[in-house]
Amino acid sequence: GQMDSALRIYKNDYTKSYVNARAKSFLFFRKNDYPKALEAFTNYAHETDGYYLFLEILNGRYTKSREELDRQLASQPLFDSYGYSPILAYNALGEYSRADSVASLIDSRLLGHFSLCYNLLSFGLHFHLSTTPNFAARLRELGIDPEAYEKMHYKKLPVQKIMK
Repeated sequence: GQMDSALRIYKNDYTKSYVNARAKSFLFFRKNDYPKALEAFTNYAHETDGYYLFLEILNGRYTKSREELDRQLASQPLFDSYGYSPILAYNALGEYSRADSVASLIDSRLLGHFSLCYNLLSFGLHFHLSTTPNFAARLRELGIDPEAYEKMHYKKLPVQKIMK
């Protein structure tokens, strides 16, 4: 499909950069191929990168304690310049109210609805639109019913448990 077509671009050597590795990883994520999403980004990963931390969680490869994970998640920005947010990590942990809390906090910031839109376009909908009134209002202005959109597109990731 469309994702496969987009992934063909990333087979060329000229695409081997941090930004393109992230983009390739995002495409695998959108195809629900989480191991390949991690593999595509591993060469550029740094343990303080929230997106890499999320991929480790999603693939069951996070090996530190839950206390350390909470510390790491608390130290992450609400949103990075590539569209990632801890919304995804909390969704993958099955902590949907925490994912919604992060989305609500982003929504309350100046231009937060832009950040949420970028996140949605990059990763899909992993927070409830009822917790983001500013973003929901922007969707209504575009003629999109937030409740109907959420019913069709809200996703729960496979829940991962942190054992330690």
